[in-house]
Amino acid sequence: MGSSAEEAAKVRRIHSFLDAAAQDCDQLFIVGDLFDFWFEYRHAIPKGYFSVLARLHQLVRDGLPIIYIGGNHDFWIGDFLGREIGIEVHQEPIERTLQGRRAFLAHGDGLARGDRAYKVLKRVLRHPVPIALFRLVHPDLGIAFARHTSHTSHRYTKERENLVEGMLEEVAEEKFREGYDLVVVAHLHRPLHRARPGKDFVILGDWVTHFTYAVIEQGTVRLERWVDAADQ
Repeated sequence: MGSSAEEAAKVRRIHSFLDAAAQDCDQLFIVGDLFDFWFEYRHAIPKGYFSVLARLHQLVRDGLPIIYIGGNHDFWIGDFLGREIGIEVHQEPIERTLQGRRAFLAHGDGLARGDRAYKVLKRVLRHPVPIALFRLVHPDLGIAFARHTSHTSHRYTKERENLVEGMLEEVAEEKFREGYDLVVVAHLHRPLHRARPGKDFVILGDWVTHFTYAVIEQGTVRLERWVDAADQ
């Protein structure tokens, strides 16, 4: 985990990005892992994300549709984001038509071939029994433990980045054959945009070191890096 100053700088960048999105976007897709860890107890949520949640809620109230696809750090999303924040939440990949482009959007974990151990673990952790058992743990202990394991997962992802990237490209090619012409995933930590006529494959990168995001404007896809005014 970074210093408190580093964490504050990351939150400031997210806020400034969301402020710009409120002015420039027709809709905003968040493709998982906005939160380092997310779990909804019946009467508690992680308080460290309050300022970002409040800003998202304001954007929705102001009329900006926000669509959230759960990732591997936040697949325990319950109904809080939808009920209280007004976000459209999905646990699985989705299909949308965006400015005439048939788009496949997914976080990306578990899509690639191989990594069977993770796929089994993912199914186990999403089962109602482990979720119910975790709720028996006091939130102070449960959230602290989950954050520790979350940082271990970050290191694991980085070690496998090149291998998984290649697998995801195979996933993209399969989706292109199915008739999609835009495939967007996250999960990996290095941004990537590979384009050929009528086809775009985008890995969004992260907001830990790269601060990258994708824009589709007049049917054209761009991968850009957000630079906060305070950093210039």
